[in-house]
Amino acid sequence: MRCANPVFSYHHLGVVIPHIFGSTEQKQRYYSKTIRNNWFWCNALNPLDKRTTLTPENDYFRLNGIKSFCSGSQDSDILPITAIHQETGELNILVIPTQRQGVTVHHDWDNIGQRQTDSGSVTFENVLVYPDEILSSKDKQSQPFTTIRACLTQLNLANIYLGTMNR
Repeated sequence: MRCANPVFSYHHLGVVIPHIFGSTEQKQRYYSKTIRNNWFWCNALNPLDKRTTLTPENDYFRLNGIKSFCSGSQDSDILPITAIHQETGELNILVIPTQRQGVTVHHDWDNIGQRQTDSGSVTFENVLVYPDEILSSKDKQSQPFTTIRACLTQLNLANIYLGTMNR
C-alpha cells in the first residue's frame, strides 16, 4: 500500500487557515489568489513555539524570530504563521509570502524515516507584514469553530503515521 505525500496534506492544513481564522474578505482573497496563482501553502503555525514576535511599526508590522516544525515550508509559496504581538501579548495568526524579504527557510529537518514531510525551521528577520495579512483576533480564536484546526492537525498526523507504518 502506498501513502500520499505528507507535504500535500500540510498544504491542505495551510490553505484552510483563512477559512477558519480569517474574515469573509480574507477567505475570498486568499482562496481566489491560491487558485489564480497555483499557490502551495505550508504549515508554519506551531503556536507552542513562541519565539516569533509581531511589532507595530507605523501603518504596518514587523515579524521577527524563528519557528520550528514548519511542515512544507521549503516548497511553499505561502506561510501561515503564529506570532506574539509584542505590545498586547496576544497570539496572532498571519499569512505572508514565503519569498518575502527577511524570510529564511532552513533545510534542517531530521526526518527519522518520514520522507517528504519537509518540516524544518524558518527564521524571520524584520519581515514586513501588512495589516490585512493578519487573520485573527483574540475574539475570533475563542470561537468554537476555530477548534477544528487542532482536530484536523491530529487527523493529518494520524494518517501520516498510518501511511508510514504501511510502507
